[in-house]
Amino acid sequence: MQLPSIKVLNDMPLMSHLTETKYLIIGLLGLIVIPLLYALVYAFVFSPTRHIPGPFLSRFGKLYLTRLAFKGTLSVEIYKLHQKYGTSFPLHHT
Repeated sequence: MQLPSIKVLNDMPLMSHLTETKYLIIGLLGLIVIPLLYALVYAFVFSPTRHIPGPFLSRFGKLYLTRLAFKGTLSVEIYKLHQKYGTSFPLHHT
């Protein structure tokens, strides 16, 4: 009785390709997850402006302002934020 053979791709066993793919996926996730975790920890623990109330997304960079500018509602939203938070609030992280 003959055992089933393992498929070979480019003279390498199939399991070797799966292992390489797994490490590639883990590496790419690391490149995305680690900076996000750093930004979260910095924004909530070490940022000098963490005690100042303001929009949640503004703590992580200029993406909040950019999104409002592209939507065309920047001045309206800033007016609403002044109504909600007063005269001083962070619009982006410096």
